[in-house]
Amino acid sequence: MDVDSFGRTPAKGGNEQNQFQTPSSSRSTLFLSPNVSSNIAGKCLQGEAKVIRNGVADLVNLCTKWKNSHAESYDLFSSIIDHVASCDHPEGRPLFLLHFDKKLDKLSGQICVCLDGMESDVRSMRTILNRFKKCEELKNARTDESFSCLSPTGGEVNSNCLFYSWSIGEFVKHSDQVIKAYETQTELLKKLSIDAIGLERKEASGQDLNVFHLSAWLHNPYLTEQVESSLAMMQIETGLKKF
Repeated sequence: MDVDSFGRTPAKGGNEQNQFQTPSSSRSTLFLSPNVSSNIAGKCLQGEAKVIRNGVADLVNLCTKWKNSHAESYDLFSSIIDHVASCDHPEGRPLFLLHFDKKLDKLSGQICVCLDGMESDVRSMRTILNRFKKCEELKNARTDESFSCLSPTGGEVNSNCLFYSWSIGEFVKHSDQVIKAYETQTELLKKLSIDAIGLERKEASGQDLNVFHLSAWLHNPYLTEQVESSLAMMQIETGLKKF
């Protein structure tokens, strides 16, 4: 008996397009399309799938907003370094001149506003993660008997997946990794701003130290390729981004 690659047998009298029929008894061993495959990028999503997809979109937007704020804060930080360098005196500047430096006060205040905005973005990211965790708790609370299906690569996946192959737990894990990275990076920038601006107010810093501060601010050591990869995978899994 002829059998196709999916284990289906030819249907009698069927045309060439529909010559194979799927036995109902073999449902658990066939490749199943995603639970929301009818319109993964549309408005038909409901329940946890809708919450997760919208949450991933919000998370991506917040990461982009954070990066924009970081770029703005770097420009401000560069302005502070340039301003301090232009006022450098061979023997250092009197402390009282720095305390009454209005331009330095203004730039420092603008950086604080940027950092506050970045902290706010991270808190909003945490709110999204909490929603994901709630969805996972609700899903686990009403878990029914599930069956296994085959993924396109032949591996076995659980039918609890919302889209293609991920369960809600995968979204929780990857979003937590992304948020922790942005959270730690924001804390690092806060400490750097306190150290650098505080030093500028005490005395004129050398050229090497200025370059170090600028480089440290520009480079985001905690926003690794793995973080960007996790963010991209979440978008691909939910249909927000194509391969």
